[in-house]
Amino acid sequence: MIKMDMKKFFFDRPGVARRIDKARRKRLGRGGGIVRKISRNSMRRLKKPSLPGQPPRVVHGQIKAFTFYAYDQDSDGVVIGPQRLPKGTGGTKAQTVPEAMEYGAKVRVQEVQSQRSGKWRRIVTKQDRQLREHRNTRTRTTKIAPRPFMGPALKKGSDKYPKIFEGMI
Repeated sequence: MIKMDMKKFFFDRPGVARRIDKARRKRLGRGGGIVRKISRNSMRRLKKPSLPGQPPRVVHGQIKAFTFYAYDQDSDGVVIGPQRLPKGTGGTKAQTVPEAMEYGAKVRVQEVQSQRSGKWRRIVTKQDRQLREHRNTRTRTTKIAPRPFMGPALKKGSDKYPKIFEGMI
């Protein structure tokens, strides 16, 4: 009787597992790219602010430009979203600008009073900050209504996932 190594007739399990992992990571990256593209395309460059419930408008383009995706080895998934941007002026909650847009927030706003009209306007520019020393200023709390852009993008992109993972194995 000839002794044969029967293992050679079976799959190379570690090799197959490596190829499946590589293919899955590649397809997860595609899914992340799709969601990022949908979220970035939902933000329009218009002069008027967006209405509550609609994606935020692009003013300086920071949220749109700093939206990324990456494979996370720890969770074995994809992380998609904007990079942490600085907190708003004296925010009352520990939220960054993208979080305030997505979920809404209460923020403190600094304002300066016009010498001519007596109207209050937000301190935005460097020149406004310099005027603080010579004019009346105040700080008030205002509420920012949610303007979600990542949640709807994930929901819209989720119907494309089956096609992305089709034929992986």
